[in-house]
Amino acid sequence: KILYVDSPANFPGEATFATDNKAAGKTAGEKMLEELTAKGITSGDIGIINVKPDTTSCVLREEGFRSAFEGTKFTLLETQYGEGDAAKSQTIAENYITQGVVGIFGANEGSTTGTGNAIKDSGKAVIGVGFDKSDAILGLIADGYLLATMAQNPDVMGAKGVEAAVQALEGATLGGAVTDTGVSVLTK
Repeated sequence: KILYVDSPANFPGEATFATDNKAAGKTAGEKMLEELTAKGITSGDIGIINVKPDTTSCVLREEGFRSAFEGTKFTLLETQYGEGDAAKSQTIAENYITQGVVGIFGANEGSTTGTGNAIKDSGKAVIGVGFDKSDAILGLIADGYLLATMAQNPDVMGAKGVEAAVQALEGATLGGAVTDTGVSVLTK
């Protein structure tokens, strides 16, 4: 019996416990929009740094992020791809900042770290929101260079996965259920 924790394969399983990346991306967009509104910013360009056009989880995060801005006066720029590399992502973020963006979204750890480092180096008041949790990202949040990051909940995925495994071993049929294990919005 197969149970998926974090990323399912293209093969049926008893159950999946993972982040709903589209919903989590929308949460990231809403967090940025809330901060922009609080600062009196109602329009402007927003940059997006993603991994690759075929990285499904990050593409879904971007779709969710973009959906949070539907009906607003913000312009979401064409996505740039940093391949998950912090240095490449920093260069992309620096270019966005030079263009005068009001916000930048990083779709994974490398793009979020690069975004925070670019904002730090620029000294500009750009709102940075990202995805994933690392010491570097937490430091950039603590120092005020990133507003927030969407941290997945691996402990929830693991606990629910083990509970489901026990149920499956005891003969329960879980019917391929998919459970969103959510994200924690980490801020200063």
